[in-house]
Order: sequence, then C-alpha cells, then structure tokens
Amino acid sequence: MYKLLAYQITLQQRHQIVENIKVLSTLWPTILVYSVIAPIGPAATWINTQTTNNLGSIGLFHITYNLTPIIMAFYFKYFNEKKRTEVFPSDSVAKERQLVKSPFGASLPTHVSQEIYFNDLKNQWN
Repeated sequence: MYKLLAYQITLQQRHQIVENIKVLSTLWPTILVYSVIAPIGPAATWINTQTTNNLGSIGLFHITYNLTPIIMAFYFKYFNEKKRTEVFPSDSVAKERQLVKSPFGASLPTHVSQEIYFNDLKNQWN
C-alpha cells in the first residue's frame, strides 16, 4: 500500500516542497541561533535562583534575547556573502558571470536577448 501512495504527488505539491526547502535553508541559521542562544538567559536565571535562593537578575534573563539579533545582524552582514545573487544591468558583465541559480542549484543565464526569449516562449506554448 505504501508503494502505491508514496509517490502520488502533484506538481503543485512538489513546487510547495521546493519553496519550503528554499525558505528553510534561508531561515535555518536564524532558527538555530535563536533556539540555542536565547534560552541561555532564562536557564542561567533559573540556575541562579535555585542555587542562591534569591530572585534571579532580570538583566541576566534578557541579555541573550538582546544578543541574538546582534549576532544575526553580523552574520547576515559579514558571513552570508556567498549566498547573495545579483543580476547585472550591463550586458558585458552579465555574459561573464552567471550568478542566478535555480532551486536545484543549476546556473541560469543572466542575459538573454529579446528574440531568443520570445522564441523560447513561443516554443514552450506550441
């Protein structure tokens, strides 16, 4: 029964899966940093409260919540350079570099003449 139902997926569902994977690959560093660093403050506050029998510091509780957006801002500013894609406006630069990637990682041309574009479009519909 599993083999009959496992691969009966529509094109719309496949497209949605690809979209979800693209979004998750973009959000994964943020999700990881927020889920690892942000709970350190409440955990440290709880440990401090349990060991000293005093109320934990509210500053200790909130410091990691303020630290995580700063870490993510530096990550996206300085360490996420390789994931940027650009479409160049000039023809000479566009022909030299192909930076646009398909969802499956294939390089796509960044410049196509109007004639080629409309001929390809016409061939698709015929």
